[in-house]
Amino acid sequence: MTKDEIAGVLEQIATLLELKGENPFKIRAYTNAARAIETFGANVTNFQDEEAVAKIPGIGRASQKTKELPETGSPCSTDAR
Repeated sequence: MTKDEIAGVLEQIATLLELKGENPFKIRAYTNAARAIETFGANVTNFQDEEAVAKIPGIGRASQKTKELPETGSPCSTDAR
């Protein structure tokens, strides 16, 4: 997956969490993570490398999702359910 695709999925997670009435801080964290990936100037060649993605400023724990997305094609934790 490209960084734009991953950022798009993180935005979708934020939207779903908002519709579900989840904690606003969690929603904002996913939105911020999507923006951080979109605007990150350096190249991350492997978004499954959680350590490399975690170094992106503003990504936080969403780095776990960037590992799951290319492997499964969807964020499989309960956050988006």
